Amino acid sequence: MLVTVVSVTACVAACSFLVPQLVRLVRTKDAAGVSATMAGIGALSCIAWMFYGLAVDVWPLALTGGLGACEYLGFCALLRRSRRPLGRATAVTAVGAVLLIGSMALAEAAGRGMWSGLAAALDAAVVAQYLPAVLAAHRSPSTSGIAAGTWAMVGLNGALWGMYGFLIGDVALIGYGLALGAATVGVATAFVQDRWARQPEHVPLIP
Repeated sequence: MLVTVVSVTACVAACSFLVPQLVRLVRTKDAAGVSATMAGIGALSCIAWMFYGLAVDVWPLALTGGLGACEYLGFCALLRRSRRPLGRATAVTAVGAVLLIGSMALAEAAGRGMWSGLAAALDAAVVAQYLPAVLAAHRSPSTSGIAAGTWAMVGLNGALWGMYGFLIGDVALIGYGLALGAATVGVATAFVQDRWARQPEHVPLIP
């Protein structure tokens, strides 16, 4: 029962966490502090998670992977509309695809099965996906384009998928949850620092 509740909740959270960021981009066209590389690798990762979920018969992964890929592709389209260059993101995503396929081939050749190779590569891909977002948030002069709601949902996703992985004994999902949690802390730190720096100086009550 607990596994079902966690899996369903994780599906809902995974399918909705990009919504605040997509809405913000549609409404403001402001992409300051937003990483295009994260969006590109996110689409690739979601497609890979979908195939991994089908292979190991974990339907929440298959479902959310497919829907997540559609959301990330929409994210890329909105960044393009905001005149954000996508050349570097496209190149990095292509390299990521080659590495994922290579990991599957190496694991198969070593007799461990290609899906175990994909699982290990996916955890590395999570770091590759979210590290640019953390770096972009810290390096950008402003974090005004970042939707705090999306990153709150990223943290929630990490907690839910990590718990689900623990309950079903899937190491790849546990690593995924830990990576999402670390990324959330990284972006939240940049977000808070930026907001604090923009606060007006406190004026002493007594001269």
